[in-house]
Amino acid sequence: MTQSIARTIAGAAVLALVSGPMAVSNVSAQSAQQGSPQAGPEAFSEGQLKAFAMASLEIQELNEKWQPRITDAEDWSEKNDLQKEARQEMVDAVGEAGLTVQNYNQIHQATQVDPETAQKVQEYWSELR
Repeated sequence: MTQSIARTIAGAAVLALVSGPMAVSNVSAQSAQQGSPQAGPEAFSEGQLKAFAMASLEIQELNEKWQPRITDAEDWSEKNDLQKEARQEMVDAVGEAGLTVQNYNQIHQATQVDPETAQKVQEYWSELR
């Protein structure tokens, strides 16, 4: 996996990171209840993979916007407020791309374990840039 893919996927994962421990636990619990996502690009439609690519690029931009502000927050309360704002913008970006957060996270997980899915998403990123 190239550095570009790794950086973009890392940016995509920020949705879970900015959401904080409670949201990550909820996502993990939901995933465990539903089983792990099927690997392979055939597990998702072309439209879902394109939507994921679009949303992950937007989330990467949002991460670049919000991370410095969160890091520089004066206190826990301000950091928490900024995280809530960032999380909402990221959730909105996922929804605007036509996915649920759950679908987004499933595709993200698949890109981590399946090289074909990661490659397909990278192709869509190339088209979108």
